Amino acid sequence: MLAHGRSGHCEVLVDRFNAKVWQHPDYERKGAIQPISGFFLQRDISLFDAPFFSITAEAIGMDPMQWQLLEVAYECFENAGVSLEKLSGSLTSVYAGVMTNDYERISQSDTFNLPQNAASGTSRAMLSNRLSWFFNLSGPSFTLDTACSSSLYALHLACQSIRLRESQQTLVTGVNLVLHPNFISQLSSMHMLSPDGITHSFDDRANGYACGEAIGAILVKPLSKALADGDTIRAIIRGSGANQDSKTPGITMPSGDAQASLINSTYSAAGLSLAETSYFEAHGTGTKIGDPTELSAIGASFGRTRTSDNPLYVSSIKTNVGHTGGMAGLAGVIKATLSLENAVLPGLVGFEKINSKLLLDNWKLTLPLKTRPWPVEGLRRASVNSFGFGGASAHVIIDDAYNYLKSHGLDGRHCTVESPPSEGSLIRLGAVPLGGILSQGYKLPPFSTHDQNGSGQPPKSSAAHPAPDPPKGERAGISLDDLAFTLATRHSPLSFWHSSAADLLRGPGPRINIAEHCQPICTILQIALVDLLGSCGVTPRATVGHSSDEIVAVYAAGGINHKDAEKRGAVLAAGLTPQEAQQYLDDIEGISYLEERIKLDGKFARKLRVEVAYHSPHMHTVSEDFLNWLGTIETAHSFEVPVFSSVTTKQLDTPSELNAAYWVTNMVSAVRFSGAVNSLLAYSIVSSRGKRKTPVNWFAALELGPHEALKGTFSQCASAAESKRSNNLIPYTSMIRRSELADKLAAEVAGLLWSLGHSIDVLSVNNMDESRREKLMALSSLPPYPWQHSKGFWHEPSASLSARLSAMPRTDLLGVAVDNQNPHEPHWKNFLRLSENPWMRDHAITGTVLYPAAGMLIMAFEAALQIAAAQEKTAWR
Repeated sequence: MLAHGRSGHCEVLVDRFNAKVWQHPDYERKGAIQPISGFFLQRDISLFDAPFFSITAEAIGMDPMQWQLLEVAYECFENAGVSLEKLSGSLTSVYAGVMTNDYERISQSDTFNLPQNAASGTSRAMLSNRLSWFFNLSGPSFTLDTACSSSLYALHLACQSIRLRESQQTLVTGVNLVLHPNFISQLSSMHMLSPDGITHSFDDRANGYACGEAIGAILVKPLSKALADGDTIRAIIRGSGANQDSKTPGITMPSGDAQASLINSTYSAAGLSLAETSYFEAHGTGTKIGDPTELSAIGASFGRTRTSDNPLYVSSIKTNVGHTGGMAGLAGVIKATLSLENAVLPGLVGFEKINSKLLLDNWKLTLPLKTRPWPVEGLRRASVNSFGFGGASAHVIIDDAYNYLKSHGLDGRHCTVESPPSEGSLIRLGAVPLGGILSQGYKLPPFSTHDQNGSGQPPKSSAAHPAPDPPKGERAGISLDDLAFTLATRHSPLSFWHSSAADLLRGPGPRINIAEHCQPICTILQIALVDLLGSCGVTPRATVGHSSDEIVAVYAAGGINHKDAEKRGAVLAAGLTPQEAQQYLDDIEGISYLEERIKLDGKFARKLRVEVAYHSPHMHTVSEDFLNWLGTIETAHSFEVPVFSSVTTKQLDTPSELNAAYWVTNMVSAVRFSGAVNSLLAYSIVSSRGKRKTPVNWFAALELGPHEALKGTFSQCASAAESKRSNNLIPYTSMIRRSELADKLAAEVAGLLWSLGHSIDVLSVNNMDESRREKLMALSSLPPYPWQHSKGFWHEPSASLSARLSAMPRTDLLGVAVDNQNPHEPHWKNFLRLSENPWMRDHAITGTVLYPAAGMLIMAFEAALQIAAAQEKTAWR
């Protein structure tokens, strides 16, 4: 919007109020407004993700400004890379700037029809207090109203709070919603608003300001703490100040002297030179008095440090978004920050002709009429002004992060370009497609949402709108490492999680089926997978092994070190019950013939590609040699987690059971894997609340081996067990699957476990060692959280609703229909004023103005016409 000179100007939204009904050209007319347009948020303002913030019935009585701030505050913390876990209990303060309270007027217009918790729902104190309460913040919590300068005053006080060390960091917010014509009517009567609904800052057409809606938040903290925390620094606040205009000819008339004094005192207190500032984000209300007064004050302070060849650039965001009331100052700070980061000065929107009262040449000022590069190399500094209509003024000085850190010898993370772009390659202050992300192999970027409905949105959004944040200002793309780092460590993990992932082993060689190769390779692979998972923070809660996989099962449980076993023979896997298998074994000796026989009977059978017939009578011939070869096995004193044996089908009590005789039995006996799995699924523990045992709810099953070979057996057992409990089936996955790239699959496994709530060291999954972690940067411009806006919350008595959305205007004679009336007994009300109907003076009897009978007759005609129009409209419906 800024760099491309777009404007958010639009007609007043129909769900706010019927502006054309309220419009009248006379500023003095009671209840009238002049503009029928402005700058409005293009969405249903009643929609709120209440479950995310654990708010239920209370939401209907809450001012939408409160819940809009809740959502924006969360987005701000996420954007800054501060998770809810780190935020909770911290010495974080909240300062909120606001100017209006339309919802209070709407929802509480009838004392006998108030919403639940109306007092806390519409109290402006709650704009800050509710944020502190929900996020569990212990610093000061303060809402202030200095009119248009509220949010910049809030920022000034936030800086003071940090300097006083009563806050470690501060959330500064501003909000402005236009929900009712009442306040616009008040401003119209004061001749403050532009009748065309556009803010013509510094333009000859300046005729007042246009109302705009906005919600914003920034997080402020000491530079030293931001550097220590590895934060991505957006800009440096060098100084702030505030003052009052004192007594002027009228309370709403500004003082140029006071404004110039504030600028000079703020720079003096910060120990900064006015000459190093290249850009000034002005209040720029577009009023006939405001613009000349402000620019003359800027000229009086900065002009003496400039030349005609080096003027100070002055602009205002109000040409883009209108005058956003209590949010106006913060809007200017956000625009100035983006300009500093990108070294770009956005042009004024819709500018036509300079206001003749602005002596730009004399004051050594100039206006950026189109988007252009920052005018100087090196340090980029900007000033931001904001004034309240009662004379409360605030000023803030901001430096760009790159040049400040460089000039002070500081090594910090930032997303600021090093130098301005050329005229022909102006960067957009916006996003690039995900296709621009630098490809660095498979990574695990974890996404999470609060509810299942939003679980598909974050990856889709991130693919469409991630913004570039390279530390050197290069805009070619962003680092996948930074993306994964940001999502894993700087965003809050929520209830419903999912991951996008991405590969470890290559295809096996031709000798892999030889026992002396495959047996030790499989065991080594499995042990390596155990160690790999452990390095990423993944440890089992219980283990069960199949055949020689029991070696790895007890190893993962901390029972023994790994051992290898290798002999020759042939093995067949068949889809039979033990009873069915015995029939074939009694009749058939040839394993190949047996395979064909089973297949003919419609059963699954596949000869395994190994040469050793483990778990068969063939193994008795080598059992004694194997026993002697094993010798004494060293075991741990106890298992770290339960282990279930596929030899006995029971839980092993101690590692001492795992002697040489046990492994011989394992080799010569049938594998009773199903029984072991059933024992695992039935495993119970004593509840922390009492002595009663409760079954363990296993949240995932992970197979460690060269292929996902045991999924069918495990799933059948799990399905039978879960059908008794009426629970969902246990998710099953494997670290390696045949013909799939293993590093991709490993990342997917980590993502699945993370999504199910297991603690995962995502940085280790992404192969980030300590040296590489130090270089990672939290991306500050990823898409915001996808709120679940499916339900609206709104309380409004019918009388207020009918007045706000009235379809008929107030006429000079008949007036306006009485709110919420009986349609079969229509009534109107009106206040007859000589100022609005001067012709009434001409009907005077003995010096007294008397309303003429003809006027009463016309009232009746107008009433009849309105009734007829309403009936015709109803009939057509």
